[in-house]
Amino acid sequence: MLFTTHEDWSVERVIKAYTGKWRVEHSFRLLKGPISVRPVYHGEDNRIREHYFLLFLLLVIHRWLMERIRGPVLREFGIGEEAVLHFLKELRMVTDKPSNSNKPDFKLEEQNEIQEAIVNNLNLKRFVPGEK
Repeated sequence: MLFTTHEDWSVERVIKAYTGKWRVEHSFRLLKGPISVRPVYHGEDNRIREHYFLLFLLLVIHRWLMERIRGPVLREFGIGEEAVLHFLKELRMVTDKPSNSNKPDFKLEEQNEIQEAIVNNLNLKRFVPGEK
């Protein structure tokens, strides 16, 4: 049974709002885990506000990324968001300079199937110099 103070909401809207609360709870779990809110090493109010604004921005970007890859990666491979964060942390870009050139080459290290799906779905290769 669900209770709400929104008397003008339809039953469907109340249920949708309730079932979406996991996103808020997950964001709080992120702040206690991989994205640490504390300790804050700032003494000035403006610096503290900037710090928390950047954390909020990080949460928004994280949520956007997870929504973008939910179908193609999370469901396809049956993994959770924590696994995606692990695979993203494991991505490495390598560089080398061929002896016959003055320009370095950049490429992503060999990726497993899940990492490749993440890279492709988020179009991360666009950040590798020389890639399209």
